[in-house]
Amino acid sequence: MATPGSATRNRRHMRSGHGRRTSASQGSQVATSSTPKLAHRNASSHSAETPMSAASQDETRNDLEYLVAQVAAGAQVDDNGHIGEKKALDILLLSTKCLTTVRLEDISLVSKAIYALFSKEPSKAITSDKKYQQLLDPMVTFLVEALQHTIDQTTFTDSASVDHSKIQIDILRALSVLLYENGGFISTSFKGLWQLMQTIAGRSPQGRVYPAEHRRMMLNTLANLVYKTGSQFAAHFDAMYDILLKNLNMATTVAGMAGVASRKERTSERKLASSALRALHFILQEDKDISFRAITPIVDAIVKYMFFGAEAGYSSSASTASTSSSFTSSSGIIKRTSYTTPSSLGPFTFSHTGSGGAMSSSSSTPTSITATSSSSSSAVAFTTTSKSSYFSSGPDMADGLPRHALPSSDSEYSDAGENEYQLSQRIQSDGKVRLNALLCLQDLAKAAPKQLQPQWHKWMPDSSSTSFTFTATVQSPSLVRLIGSDPIMTVRVSACGVLVQMLEKSKQYLAMAEEKYHHFHHHHQHHHSSGGSNSISNNSSNSSNSNNNSNSKGVTRPSTGMLTLSERIGAMVREMHLGLARAFGKADESTETGVLVQMIKCCSAMLACCTYDRMRPDLTKILLDSIHKYLYSPEQVLQIATLGFLKELVDCKAAQEEVEQSLLTQEAAESEPAPLIQDLLILVGSKDSSPAIKVEAWGTLVALTHHHFDALRNSWSQIETCLSRLEIEEDDRVRTAGISFLEEFAKAGSGASPPLSAGWWKDTMEKLVLKIVNDSNPTIRALGCDCFSHMSSLVFDELPTRLEMVLLSLVLGATKDESALVKAASCKTLGVFILFPSLRTDHSFVMDMTSAALELCKDTNLTVRMRASWAVGNLCDAFVLLKTEGQEGILSEVLTLSTWTDVMQASLAICQDNEKLRSNGVRAIGGLLRVTVEGILERERHSLVRDAMEILVKNIEQGTLKGRWNACHAVQNVLMNDDFPIGLTTGTIYACESDLVSWTEPVYGALLNAVRQSKNFKVRINACAALTVPKRRIKYGHRTMFRELVHVLMDVTQNLDRDQADHDFSEYRYKAQLENKLLRCLDHMLQLAGGASRLDLPLDTELKQRILNSRPTAATTNTASPITAVDRSFQDSSQAAQPPVTDPLLTEYEQKTASSNLSSLNEEEGGR
Repeated sequence: MATPGSATRNRRHMRSGHGRRTSASQGSQVATSSTPKLAHRNASSHSAETPMSAASQDETRNDLEYLVAQVAAGAQVDDNGHIGEKKALDILLLSTKCLTTVRLEDISLVSKAIYALFSKEPSKAITSDKKYQQLLDPMVTFLVEALQHTIDQTTFTDSASVDHSKIQIDILRALSVLLYENGGFISTSFKGLWQLMQTIAGRSPQGRVYPAEHRRMMLNTLANLVYKTGSQFAAHFDAMYDILLKNLNMATTVAGMAGVASRKERTSERKLASSALRALHFILQEDKDISFRAITPIVDAIVKYMFFGAEAGYSSSASTASTSSSFTSSSGIIKRTSYTTPSSLGPFTFSHTGSGGAMSSSSSTPTSITATSSSSSSAVAFTTTSKSSYFSSGPDMADGLPRHALPSSDSEYSDAGENEYQLSQRIQSDGKVRLNALLCLQDLAKAAPKQLQPQWHKWMPDSSSTSFTFTATVQSPSLVRLIGSDPIMTVRVSACGVLVQMLEKSKQYLAMAEEKYHHFHHHHQHHHSSGGSNSISNNSSNSSNSNNNSNSKGVTRPSTGMLTLSERIGAMVREMHLGLARAFGKADESTETGVLVQMIKCCSAMLACCTYDRMRPDLTKILLDSIHKYLYSPEQVLQIATLGFLKELVDCKAAQEEVEQSLLTQEAAESEPAPLIQDLLILVGSKDSSPAIKVEAWGTLVALTHHHFDALRNSWSQIETCLSRLEIEEDDRVRTAGISFLEEFAKAGSGASPPLSAGWWKDTMEKLVLKIVNDSNPTIRALGCDCFSHMSSLVFDELPTRLEMVLLSLVLGATKDESALVKAASCKTLGVFILFPSLRTDHSFVMDMTSAALELCKDTNLTVRMRASWAVGNLCDAFVLLKTEGQEGILSEVLTLSTWTDVMQASLAICQDNEKLRSNGVRAIGGLLRVTVEGILERERHSLVRDAMEILVKNIEQGTLKGRWNACHAVQNVLMNDDFPIGLTTGTIYACESDLVSWTEPVYGALLNAVRQSKNFKVRINACAALTVPKRRIKYGHRTMFRELVHVLMDVTQNLDRDQADHDFSEYRYKAQLENKLLRCLDHMLQLAGGASRLDLPLDTELKQRILNSRPTAATTNTASPITAVDRSFQDSSQAAQPPVTDPLLTEYEQKTASSNLSSLNEEEGGR
């Protein structure tokens, strides 16, 4: 290398983005050594067409050599800002313009300089400065042309002999690092680069296959090119997939197989496969259309390398029986004496070989948990029994697998003459291949879960074996086996990530899981037997009986035959559970904590995503017995993961019996909390527990409120003590988690039987909640308001008057809080309170609540406006309740013209706000117009009332399904107001203006279109309900309009069964309800018309009979409508409007019979 002259001293050291750094002493030496300055030349002063002098070229070479030397010595390119880095980029750009691509020394120098600058991290100057982004194309073009020259030419201008292949590798390496995270900045250079990629990584036009190292480096370039570029290269993804699959399928030795050739010959294949999979991983991340592609070839290539060299990992990780061990911790208060797995789980066998070689099973050891005071020792100690007792290992089994399936030692994996270090390095390299394959599979699981589901069997065992023992499962390479046995930690962690991604994206697929080869009744008898240890022979016998016998409570499936899709999914689900439990059984002190954490997260995902209704009832217990012990681990991350698992377990409906028996059964005095609750309270109350552990423990207690409220109620005194300590808790996350539990406890208690008493609410408010709502943390204040929203009207009325006043003052005052969270919570509580009978008749509260809610409807925060609009909707519902309860006097006091105008204007504004608010707005309009008196209707018919009807029609015709449903229901409410003007104006005060109210046709047209065209049956049901409301014929408008209504309803009713193909299958659970609504609507309208003949419409005999059959009997006449219980008055009046004595649908004989029946019914009603 040329040495710069003394004239270039005191140069700023350049910082390399890549490359190995030197030690601190070396860096100091570099910094204090003589550092010549770079020549001050600008790349822009030289054009590509202007040849440079030999001296300038030599000077550029010197600068490049110095740049490479400084980076190699560990010097920083730039210590402050990007000046040095930009100078380095200027040198590189200048070199690409002035140096030739046919001189190998220049090519090598530029390649090394680019690699030195970019090989550690992307250039900050390029990512932040558009000017320097434009430098990429010239540099890429130079490298591409140089590479093309080295390929095309065999002679060069150089006099020295140069290794052409090495130069080409240097160029490819420089291209790769240059494009990393910079691929999106190139444009003009892509065409030449892409042609070279296809030539080298794919197959050249001449049929030439380039060496593996060349292809590998070009695949790295391809990967870095597409990384973080989105859809920029989407047009070339198909060709890229083709290139990658060709390289992945070019290997002669397949992953997981015992190759005939020496394993040393797999080195190049290993590197090539790893690079190809890495490129595939990057492309899959960017390909937004992967779900529309045929992914089977990609999946096959991935599966081929998922188990590459994994047989070495299985043999090296095979665990043997471990001795008892003890752990101590300085952070706990929980002490556990020992823990083992249950001796038997139904027909499954848990056994180990004792010292004498006899097969026996170990019984469960009870748990002893003691809490120590804060002044006592904080040591936590627990012992573990032999890990080998978790799974059976018969004389012909090794680690639960046939001995012939595993190598006896690492020597079977190694080659002759290979030392231990070389073997270790090769195992690591094989693991990298598996890791990249798993990352690709995870990408597919995330982007195309449905397309991947039919391929699950390729890496997920679905053994149809009828022997339900752990030793009969997971005998072939599988994802679960990688999790439990791979020697590389990152591979095991990645395999866990793949499994979690698959599960989370496939809940509907997993819901089909079913097992038919078990006997539930026999299993439960076996599982809950009170006997001690059972012999292996008894277990086997029970298993055999459960598989081959049947009774009325169990289903037996023959041991042979094809499996249905549901059974295959069920088998895979079973194997996932057993495989992970087996992996936990092999875990010991040497198992990495990170792996255990990810395995526990896998089990949590299985609980959250799998459906156990048709699966073995003991699968959740298998997971619980494998994981529960880690709650007492000294590793906090394990405790946190275990708490997350327990949270999912207690939320799983199928596991409630197991939770009750294993975690909540009282073994001590009944005054003590259940075991799990006691453990959780110890964790949340300990000063030594970390905030993260406390947060997770409170979260698990929250989950318990959903299904085991009574167990928590029995432990309330201890829980209350822990909640009271939150006042001195410093971490806001813990305090928030604790108050969240209180809110969920109050919510669950309001629906419990019996519900929480007024005494509980009084004590809790005085001791906890009143302090919470004055907390400095807005999130905690908001949770305090949410607690109040779960109070019932009966509890509120039983509170002391003093507490009632304090409570109302706090909630109304919270509407003025500076925090949006608190304001939203106060709106929710006010919306609940306004429906309380004692408060909706309180004039002062109604006015204060109305003013606060209407003001918050104008808030800038969307969540606040959503809650405020909901409260306004409830306010209008309260007005309806006042009217239906006969309290018109109170209603007239609170609903003055001024208040009516304010509420209507706010409701109209809500309907024009965000889509999430509109359903509340239309609900409010419907309730308000139902109680509006005739004077206001007449006054506002040309302004607010007209605007309101236009809004309702608009929301029936468009918007979300929830909005349309509410709009139809709102119109139903409006039509229940006898004073509301609609239809013909004959005999009304509106007759002088027109013979038809202006909004009649739009309203009925929108309702009719909803009945006829809506895909949602609930919308159609509510539209029918609205059409059935008017009690007089003139309310429907002109005869032509009325006839059209009846005709369309008849047509829809008769064709309901024929239109199934046009509707979603899930809607047909409402089909019977819709059909009944249609028939009742038709009956009502035909009664008003005097028969179908009066409308010149033919009435089909079958339809006529269906209408008659739909009429409610005496037992159902007074049944509340499924749409709303508020509308009982409408049901009674509508039935009265259908006198069967003059029914035009009946014959004369039928008329007399119906009249007689009605008279008898009336006599009975009067007698009662």
